[in-house]
Amino acid sequence: MPELPEVETIRRDLARLLPGRTLLNVSVADPAALTGHRTRPDPAAVADFIRRAEGGTVRELLRRGKYLIMEFTDGGAILFHLRMTGQLIVSQPDGSERLRLGFSGGRTLCFRDRRRLGEALFCRDWREHPRIAGLGAEPLNGGWGAEALGKILRGRTAPIHPVLLNQKLVSGIGNIYATEALHRAGILPDRPAGKIRRGEIAVLAGAVRDVLARSVRNRGTSMDTYVDALGRKGRSQLFTAVYGKAGGDCPACHAKIRKKILGGRGVSYCPGCQR
Repeated sequence: MPELPEVETIRRDLARLLPGRTLLNVSVADPAALTGHRTRPDPAAVADFIRRAEGGTVRELLRRGKYLIMEFTDGGAILFHLRMTGQLIVSQPDGSERLRLGFSGGRTLCFRDRRRLGEALFCRDWREHPRIAGLGAEPLNGGWGAEALGKILRGRTAPIHPVLLNQKLVSGIGNIYATEALHRAGILPDRPAGKIRRGEIAVLAGAVRDVLARSVRNRGTSMDTYVDALGRKGRSQLFTAVYGKAGGDCPACHAKIRKKILGGRGVSYCPGCQR
């Protein structure tokens, strides 16, 4: 699933290509893209999406957690969530796109999504939309740190790994970066979140910020279907320490990397480095 670094990479690409351009035409090949699941919306909802989106001029591209926000000059916006396999690529259509946006100047933005789990929503006040308003702390903004993370973890008995994945608490982190941050901080993924000590919280807050920032610099992690807005793969998968490497050697201590299931996800960790 595209996580914060991947969505941020796409945002930066589109921010160079789309502001000032007018959305001239919208083609909805798969109406289920407007619902976030595989059920088709009412035909009137499709027509309403097209009516509200067409004619808007892009003001800027923003990101909140794993959501990409295309904001128009009139205040309206399209919210995109890529879910597992979604892609937003500026390219010529090839027939595989669920949604196609044609802009002035000849640019076309194609929303492709092999597993059909992603969504595109139009709203007038995106900051107040429940999907956005309910998101937790942003790990790459100025308010993130030991104090903010400590408040999130305080009193929680759940394992730290699924707590980091809870988008209502911390927005934008998925399995890849939670796994890598916990390894960097030396914390086992099944430690009760509320039992992590103050000094460890500071280290973990820094590790979360660092692994995310490094991945943004490397344009995201392309383990499967992720590509940037120009169709290029990221490079962060070249630098992961433990994610997806169960059975291999830890690059720090050379112990065998193990894997366990937490919250329904396979989580890799090093029994030598992490306590």
